[in-house]
Order: sequence, then structure tokens, then C-alpha cells
Amino acid sequence: MSRAKDFLIEVGTEELPPKALQNLTTAFVDTLQVSLGKAHLGHEDIQSFSTPRRLAVIIRSLASKQMPRQIRQKGPPVSVAFDEKGKPTKAALSFAKTCGVKLQDIGREKKDGGEWLSWTKLEPGQTVETLIPDIVKHALETLPIPRRMRWGTCAEDFVRPIQWLIMLYGKQLIPATMFGVVSGRKTRGHRCHSNGDIHISSPITYAKILENKGFVIAEFAKRKKQIVDAVNQAAEKAGGKAVADDSLFNEVTGLTEWPVSITGSFDSDFLALPKEVIIATLTTHQRSFPLSDTSDKDKLLPAFITLANLKSKEPDRVRHGNERVIHARLSDANFFWEMDQKVPLQNRGDTLKKIVYQQGLGTLHDQTMRLIAIAESLAKQLGINSKTIPRAALLAKCDLVTDLVGEFPELQGTMGSYYARSSGETEDVATAIGEQYLPRFAGDRLPQSPAGQILAIADKLNTLAGIFVLGKKPTGKRDPFGLRRAALGVIRILIEQSVDLDLTEAIKKATAKQPGSKEKCAVINATLMDFILDRSKTYFMDSELDFRPDIFNAVRACRPTSLLDFEKRLQAVSKFTKLKEAASLAAATKRTVNILRKSDYDHTGPVDSNLLTDDAENKLYKELQAAQHDVGPLIKQRAYSASLVRLAALQTPIDLFFNDVMVMVEDEAIRTNRLALLAELRALFRRVADISHLTNIQD
Repeated sequence: MSRAKDFLIEVGTEELPPKALQNLTTAFVDTLQVSLGKAHLGHEDIQSFSTPRRLAVIIRSLASKQMPRQIRQKGPPVSVAFDEKGKPTKAALSFAKTCGVKLQDIGREKKDGGEWLSWTKLEPGQTVETLIPDIVKHALETLPIPRRMRWGTCAEDFVRPIQWLIMLYGKQLIPATMFGVVSGRKTRGHRCHSNGDIHISSPITYAKILENKGFVIAEFAKRKKQIVDAVNQAAEKAGGKAVADDSLFNEVTGLTEWPVSITGSFDSDFLALPKEVIIATLTTHQRSFPLSDTSDKDKLLPAFITLANLKSKEPDRVRHGNERVIHARLSDANFFWEMDQKVPLQNRGDTLKKIVYQQGLGTLHDQTMRLIAIAESLAKQLGINSKTIPRAALLAKCDLVTDLVGEFPELQGTMGSYYARSSGETEDVATAIGEQYLPRFAGDRLPQSPAGQILAIADKLNTLAGIFVLGKKPTGKRDPFGLRRAALGVIRILIEQSVDLDLTEAIKKATAKQPGSKEKCAVINATLMDFILDRSKTYFMDSELDFRPDIFNAVRACRPTSLLDFEKRLQAVSKFTKLKEAASLAAATKRTVNILRKSDYDHTGPVDSNLLTDDAENKLYKELQAAQHDVGPLIKQRAYSASLVRLAALQTPIDLFFNDVMVMVEDEAIRTNRLALLAELRALFRRVADISHLTNIQD
């Protein structure tokens, strides 16, 4: 077999959507890797490249051919293949014909007490030249592209029109036609800095030639690092610090092939605008980086950094062009800001009646009324008596009909807080309005004020309950209403801000306020609670304590209604698994559960001490009574670790009971009494967690 070589695939396109570039690249690599595994083509590392005009992958040391494989075909049973006289039947002859051999060449195999005809052949491996075109085509066709397009006479569709295609195995061209394009050796460089096609002789020279001759930094990570360094250096030179998150750097990286930083400025009068408006204008519309004062991060400088996709001979003209556009954008934002403030926030409430929130859930005004009711019920449950909460809930959605939020939807809530202040609302109301959507994404800050926390929880539960009532629970990866994010937001606020809320009761209140929910309330409540608990499993397992799945399941079986309570139980059970008695108790509890499940006991009858005839069951009963007396107060204090330590003392009488006592005896009264004893035992442990779910406990 010839030695393995590197394989290069480059798909050249019109400009790809920058926000989707990383996902497309990752999916391309993952699908290639899976397909190569299925095809039994060995390889080493896979390196990806992506720019606005290309997706490329280099597969290091890709095998030139599949290894030969033994293919075994199982035929009919011997009893079917031959008649009573030993002559071959039609089934045997047909099997031999299918295998392409004579019947006498067919073997036999014995398995599972029977004997079958069997044929084994050595299938030679196919070459990479034969296999790789279909593998690449499949990877391209299955990319996660929400909106595909067609072009010219091509019958296939893709995210953008494909202009060129390279497929090289070492220095060998792999001939193929995809999306109406024939594979070749020529790529294209930068639109401005590069002239004509660029010849690629082998995969190993690909990235270097593109950079040196084509003015294209093909590797996404390398290009991004160059952008981050350039922005930070330019910001330091301008006396500020770049205001940016990773998503903006990724987007700019997806927009450029040869990035060059340019520092510009704008009129300092625009600094009178809320800083969030300036940041949104620069980042969302212009993909530029605002600058903050190094001594005060909340203070912006009248400057920005933008990334040009070329090294201009006249950088001042590029700078002036960006400054002119940004001046116009900020002027528009300033106009919206001034006009919005002319209408008090509370006067916008009537407009909400004209806007449909969601078909089946009424208008934004209807949603607001539900939000008020849910927020008030949460406040009552938490013992908070505040006029801030209903007032903030009433005004929460009013900024959705302002011009600035219409231009920058990501500023909803934020602008509401500004307009609340300018309308004369209290600072508490303004703060709560500004915090209602927090956290907006993973790792985002949480609402800090009590009113903001309640409003944020109420808003998310209102959304969750409403969409669940409509029967639009997320399926697979689709989550158009952001319900998983909303559920995780509720979880984070409750746990990280120590809000001891009865979540089951809160869900009931939220669901009851939704239109058309009365007939199916109970089912929706249970489904929504399960949905949130499913999200909490990921949250708890990813936490610093790194809870095991079986520990989570043990606590979940008891369905605690408070997530703070849930966390305390998790911590207690985690400590319990390290006790020397844990393995024995978990095994005994599993045995208890199995006995009760298989019996016809209704799990409600009390234990009759007069029917306890065996010393072991008498001892367990007495120890159980003592444990119930001791554990009760501890449970009320949520001292779950101490409760489980106390219950661990039951190991000896439990083990003695199962060693000496037969539960399922013929005497119905004694049998029922012993089942009642086991039911009490299980119920006592379940006051903390169902430890029968625990696995992998060291003895």
C-alpha cells in the first residue's frame, strides 16, 4: 500500500455569512471525521481554514486505501437449506447464487444452539480517489444551513454560490464535479490585493501560498488573534480600552481576509447619548470597536477602531469614510433618543394593545397584565411588599414601541430604564425595568435588585408558560422562543442570588394566567417543571461541585420544589456517597424499592408493632422510630447532611433485617406488616433523596 498523504479540500464561494462561519467550519470538519471513520480511512489531525470566501480543510496523513475487510454473510439454517434426504433446497441454492459461489464452497457456522450456512469473503479496500469525492459532497450537503440558495443552472443548493473547488491528495488532483464546479488546483486570493488565480501544488503549501501571494490569512484562529492584537494596540495608542466581546471579534474575523486596524473619531457631543446606544451603533451597525476611558470603564471616548479588509494606500480616506457613516448613524440615534423622551413611558401602554405578542396569547398589553399578576404572586410568596414590582411590571414592555428599541432590539429593557428615569419614575422602578431580561445569555450578569430579580423570573416564567400552553415546547435543536435560555435564566437567578422560591407554585401561578390553560393545567405544570429540572441537571453537573448524574437523579426523585433546597440535598447526598455505609444502604434501598414494586401493597398502611415476630424486624422498627424522631427537626432546618449521617446508623439493623427476615411470607397479615415497615424505611430516606438511584459507590 502506498504511503498516506495530506488531503486538501477548498470550497471557494461568494461572501459567506460571518456569524455562521465558525458553525459551518466546525460542522464541515465533524462530518468529514465521522464519514472517514465509517469508510475506514485512517488519518491524523484535521486542520480547518475559513475566510469570507472559502471553507477549507487539510486532513493530515490520510490513508490512500481502505484496509481489506472480511465480509461474513449469514445464510438460512441448515435445517431449511437441506431437505430430509440431504439435498439442497431452493433457499440454499439462492444463497450460494447471491454470494457468487458454488454451494459446495459455502461454509457453516454454529451459534446460539443452531447451525446456519455462512460465507466469508475478503473484500479489497477502495482507494481514497474513489471514496473521497462522495465523502466531501456529503459533508457539504449536510452543513447546517438554515437558508440555502441556488444560482445559475446548478440544480444543487448551498449557503452561497460556489466559484471554485480544490481537491488535492498530496500533489495528485482528485477529479470531481460538485455544484456545477470541476475540481482543480487554482484558488483565489484577496479581491483587491491579489490578481488572477493562484496555483496550489500540494496541501502543505496551501496556507503559506495564500498568505504570501494571495494576501489571505486562511486560518480563522490566526486571523482572529491578529485582529485582537491590532485592536488592543490601537486602543492603547489612542489612550483607551476596546469595548468588545468575543462574538464581535468572531464576526469581524468572519468579515476579513487581510485585516488592518484603523482608528477614527466622532463628535464628542454624541457622548451625551446613553453609552449603550453608542456601543450598539458602533458594534451592531458598523462592526467597529468603541473605546472606553482606561481609568473609568463606564466612560466612553469619542473614538473607535474599525477593521478594513485591505491595506489601503490612502488610509485617511478609509478613516474619513467610516467617520462619516458613524456620524450619520449616531445622528439618527440621537434623533430617536430625543423624540422618544418626549412621550412619557406610561403613555405608551395603549400602543401595546395594538401589537400581537403571539398568536393565541394576545397582545403585548395582555402579556403585560399577565406579567403584573405573576410578579405580584412571586412577591407575595417571597414575603415582599413593594409598590415597585407592579409598577415596574406595568411599564416593562413600553420601551418596545420606542424608536430606539425599534432600531436596536438588543437594547430593550435598557432603554426602558432610561426612559423611566426621564419620565419621573423612581430609581427602583427604572432599575427593575433594566434588569428584567437578565441574564440575556450564558455567563451574563444577573439582576441585583429584589424587584429586578422578581421581574426577571416572572418575565421568563410568563414566556415559558405561555409557549408551553400553545404546545410549542422545544424539540431537538430548535428553540425559536429561547425557552432553554429562559429556563436557565430562572435557574441561575434562583440559585446564584439565593432566591428561595417554591418553583412548583410559581409555575402554577404562571400557567393559570395564560389563556386557554385551565383544561390542561396539571399536565403543563408537570411538563414545565420537568423542562426546568432538565436544564438544572446540566447546570448542577457543570458547577464547581461537579455533581454526578446518579446523585442528581436521587434528589430529583423526591421532586424538591425549591432549587436552593435541591442544591442543599445534592451537596448532602454527594457527601453521603463517601460514607462507609453508603454502598450497603444504597443496595438495601434498591432491594426495598424492588420488593415494594413487585408486591400488591398499597404503601399506605401503618406498621402494627404487635405483628413484629422476629427480633431483626423488631430492632429495625425501633431504630426506625428513633431515626424518624431525630431526622424530623433536621429536615425542617434543611440539615440534609446531618440527616443522612443519622440515617447511616440504620445500616446494621437494615442488613440484619434482610439477612434474617423473609418479607413475602404466606401469612398475609405479617407480609403486609413487613411491607409497611419497608415502606416507612423508604419514605424516611426519601425525605432527603432516593438513594436507590446511586451507583458506583465504593464499599
